[in-house]
Amino acid sequence: MRGKTTDRTLDRLEGQSVEETIVDQILGLAPFALIIVAFYFLLIRPQRNKAKQQQALVAALAPGAEVMTTAGIFGQVAAVTPDQISIEIAPGVFMRIVPAAVAKVIEPASQAAQDSDVRTDGESGPASA
Repeated sequence: MRGKTTDRTLDRLEGQSVEETIVDQILGLAPFALIIVAFYFLLIRPQRNKAKQQQALVAALAPGAEVMTTAGIFGQVAAVTPDQISIEIAPGVFMRIVPAAVAKVIEPASQAAQDSDVRTDGESGPASA
């Protein structure tokens, strides 16, 4: 004995060919596929790119580079090993951190001053207000 919904479903499907039924099933899954693609491009891919940038940043670290940690502590890199970095935060005060704790490398002051002296009109020197 079949239920009412099964009878309606069978009546609806009797007028369709097998190909039409398969196409309808595939189109029914299309929204789920779009959601998966959106998650990839909005969440997974940017996170992978950020991880690659962090790995490149850590790989380029060398003793003498000035860094800022994720906690906001500034220091100069004293030693680099694969699993930890030693930074000098004050003369004679060293701190060990994991490589993932390095947020960014700070440019030397002379380079930052040169970058701020270049104006958008192509002339060098301090920008006038």
